[in-house]
Amino acid sequence: MYPPAEWVELAKPTLRSFLKEDHKTMQKTLPVKVFIYTPLAMLYTGLLIASILFLLKSLIAFGMLTCCLALLLFFIYQQFSFKQSLLTIVVSTISMALFFLLAKLAVAFPAAPDWPYQAPYASILNFSWAHMLCYLFWYTVIATTFITVCHRCYRNQHQETLYYFYPFIGMIFVTILLTCNITTQKIATFIGVTVDVGTWFFPFVFIFNNIFTEIYGYASSRIIIWSGLLVNTLIACLLGAVALIPAAHWPLQDAFSLVVGMAFRIVLASMISYFCSEFTNSYVLAKLKLFTRGRWLWIRTISSTAIAMIADSILFTTIAFIGVIPLHLLVIVMLFQYALKVGFEIVFTPLTYAVVMTLKLKEKIDYYDIGTRFSPFLVSKINNERK
Repeated sequence: MYPPAEWVELAKPTLRSFLKEDHKTMQKTLPVKVFIYTPLAMLYTGLLIASILFLLKSLIAFGMLTCCLALLLFFIYQQFSFKQSLLTIVVSTISMALFFLLAKLAVAFPAAPDWPYQAPYASILNFSWAHMLCYLFWYTVIATTFITVCHRCYRNQHQETLYYFYPFIGMIFVTILLTCNITTQKIATFIGVTVDVGTWFFPFVFIFNNIFTEIYGYASSRIIIWSGLLVNTLIACLLGAVALIPAAHWPLQDAFSLVVGMAFRIVLASMISYFCSEFTNSYVLAKLKLFTRGRWLWIRTISSTAIAMIADSILFTTIAFIGVIPLHLLVIVMLFQYALKVGFEIVFTPLTYAVVMTLKLKEKIDYYDIGTRFSPFLVSKINNERK
């Protein structure tokens, strides 16, 4: 059953006259190949970030992960094109640079007075500028050389290059998501608020989710959410396994375990809260877009985030800390996290506006979820529409 005609009229985008495009063109979806490439690119980025930490602990583990990265990059080259693999290298380099900078920022946050692990935490995540530049330079050179040699040997005939921002924003998205989990072990006190450092970074995950849903629709956002969840789970398991490798003569073993040996309870809390809150945020935003006829973006983003953050704050704080800290302190932490995350959304609303407007112009997409099936478990675009 198709939606009533008046729904279509209700959902016409307000930017139609500004973009000089008809509604049918703006309502288009991304090619299927984009949805195949995006999880691969996000996985590649996640493994690349993990390799930075692997190199600190085990050359064997780093070498094995490097082989996996080479195979994955070669697979992207075979399935898409030489240019697409080069774009993957460029954006993954940007993602690594972002991780380095956020890690240094996490170290710079003032540690809470009763948190005694600042020195070991900094010994792992306080990368020197020389180390950062050297790693980025050699990765770019080696990866580019590798894919160039592959192209000369195999001469892939695929010429299709996916000039869409969707997968590359997904790579940045998963970088921030992983950084939140890696840096969350530190308890910091900043502007009078004492929370884990990951809480300061996590609101950007919701900002990205708002951008995905607003431009590409709920179903496209669903693919990103699932990809982020699976990549995050895989990297958490890999880092936990590497942390367990014996290293009796390595002086940073305890510090490494502190940063990457994330407790099972924290990981579980993070995954459950992420899953529930991200889908809640995307659902509310998609419905509000139809209800408001695409107007008042600031109301829609703030409202969806405010509703989703209720689930995020309650679930994460309860699962991670109940029975560990007193109940009254649990409630205070929950309220602080909620206020902080919603406050971030309000402060960064102008930036969200700028990114959304720019991407709508570039992508020529402004999707409205008319007839969308909103189940979180439908990861296929083929079965997205109601019959």
